[in-house]
Amino acid sequence: MLQSIRDRATGPTAWFIVGLITIPFAFWGIDSYVSGPTNPDVAEVGSVDISRVQLQRAYDQSYQRLQQLMGENFKPDDIDTAQLRRGVLENLVQESLLKQHASKAGYRVSDVQIIQNLQDQPAFQVDGSFSPQRYREVLSRSGYTAASYEQLLRESLAVEQLQAGLTNTAFITHKDVDAALRRQKQRRQVSYLMFSHAKYLGEAEITEADIKARYEMDADKYRTPEKLKLAYVELDKSKLPEAAKPEEEVLKAIYDAEKQARFTRQEKRQASHILVQVDEDTDEDAAQQKVQALKERLDNGENFSELAKEASDDIGSADKGGDLGWISKGVMVPEFEEALFSLEQDVVSEPVRSPFGWHLIRVDAVEAGEVQSFEDPEVQEKLLETYRNRELEKRYEQLAKKLDELSFDYPDSLEQAAEALDAKVKTTGWITREGGEGLASQPAVLEAAFSPAVIENRENSAPIQLAGDRQVVVRVQEYQAAEQRPLEAVADEIRKALKQEYASQQADADAAEALKVLQAGKSLNEAAAQTPAQLKTAGWLMRDANQPDAAIVSQAFQLPRPQEDQPEYGTVNTGDGVAVVALLDVKDGDPSSASEEERENLRRNLMAAQAQSEFGSYMSDVRDDISVEIHEDQL
Repeated sequence: MLQSIRDRATGPTAWFIVGLITIPFAFWGIDSYVSGPTNPDVAEVGSVDISRVQLQRAYDQSYQRLQQLMGENFKPDDIDTAQLRRGVLENLVQESLLKQHASKAGYRVSDVQIIQNLQDQPAFQVDGSFSPQRYREVLSRSGYTAASYEQLLRESLAVEQLQAGLTNTAFITHKDVDAALRRQKQRRQVSYLMFSHAKYLGEAEITEADIKARYEMDADKYRTPEKLKLAYVELDKSKLPEAAKPEEEVLKAIYDAEKQARFTRQEKRQASHILVQVDEDTDEDAAQQKVQALKERLDNGENFSELAKEASDDIGSADKGGDLGWISKGVMVPEFEEALFSLEQDVVSEPVRSPFGWHLIRVDAVEAGEVQSFEDPEVQEKLLETYRNRELEKRYEQLAKKLDELSFDYPDSLEQAAEALDAKVKTTGWITREGGEGLASQPAVLEAAFSPAVIENRENSAPIQLAGDRQVVVRVQEYQAAEQRPLEAVADEIRKALKQEYASQQADADAAEALKVLQAGKSLNEAAAQTPAQLKTAGWLMRDANQPDAAIVSQAFQLPRPQEDQPEYGTVNTGDGVAVVALLDVKDGDPSSASEEERENLRRNLMAAQAQSEFGSYMSDVRDDISVEIHEDQL
């Protein structure tokens, strides 16, 4: 049923177009076919390779997503780029594992399901209904082939089936909720010995020889980072001037060209069908006899919806009584469409043969078509918007071409490119390899800035694509190589670090001694008397207590329940010292004190956690079945 779509459209997965937050299958588009010497593979997952370009694109999108989510709180220095890159690669590996396993396990998606998914996507709708024209426009802008789009969508929906089959089977009993509430509302009686670093700092005796020895041992640590300032020219599509309103003839030409597709509301029909599927293993005569028998049952008064649920082979619509929703012309295969648009409402067709089998089709409702006039204010607004968008796109492409050509033709300057774009050459602040503010927080910009061509040859970079139809060309404005800082400049820093190390070591040693004393049967008071510790009573704590230090609360709830009135002990580093935590007693929470809403929320959380755990175990088995090889040297 996708033949018409196949003939007219191209594109990636539907949720890539509407922009999901999770890492989408869009990373497996055209780039998966363009690996070569300059685009080596970073991983092999079964029969699928993951290229460096795919990983970089996924990484850039994840990085930008972090920036958007964190807003003003985003700081490049806080991001462990290596860890983020590794996490992105792991997501890509899991995506590939899931797709291959779903295919191997026999998960399939029917054409009717594909059609329904397309019709439900807001990106492909005009005034709430699926528009073949909008579908073609959106996919054309995305630059994918029809075959790759359909295949990606089919694989994605198959994976959704697999995941739903696993995660939807998780269940939690009332006893599970009661047990969780007893843990969640549990209270624990806690005291602790605190060995504060501050107590030991004054005791530390750091000599000049100690400072010099540390300086020489960690010389690389006391170097100023390599840094630079960038000059750049930016082309931002959103900041280009709006085209003036054209002559009426121009808008009329657009209207005439697009009247049928955009300004004509095509007749739509709400349809239901019963499918007797025919494939290579099906006996054609038997299938035809079956559909004739079903038609006779309908003629004898049986309910269409009930019969569809019982006998239809279309798994996408059978449970809904055969309902296919609203259908416009140009979506279904010709045989189905011809029958559908020739029927009267509430009449069941004679058996109709299509490439998928035999259909019995019923029209449930009809919505007549309508043509909007050229003079309609809404039409005028849309035509002007279309004209301006096209002119903007044309202007952007022209300027992008100039930016590319001039930055290459004049590699030692950005002035020519800036003049052609009617833009200014701007500069950044100081940037290290870890990043900087604004433009320098973009991974692609950093990669280009510290590339050999830019940093060593002092040439312009190639145009760097940024989110939101923006691109920049950068070059080095100022550069400072990494330098060794003199000993006298870092002596105080080293002295402070050595004192902190001494305090930490002494606190650890005294805490370990106190723990031995307690485990030997002595009391907290006795252990406090034998060590330089402060004995503190925290009292009865719950898991969400904000006093004392969070590390102490966490340690208290990790210790085993005391037996025979004997406390349990553990040590924990709080950042400004070491605590020896004593768990004296435990009182479980009362499940009956929880409201129904609280119980339901907890049940959902427990189900989600169980589903995640089961899915993780399942994926571990999948990974054992499908080989995964990471090329560390290419990361």
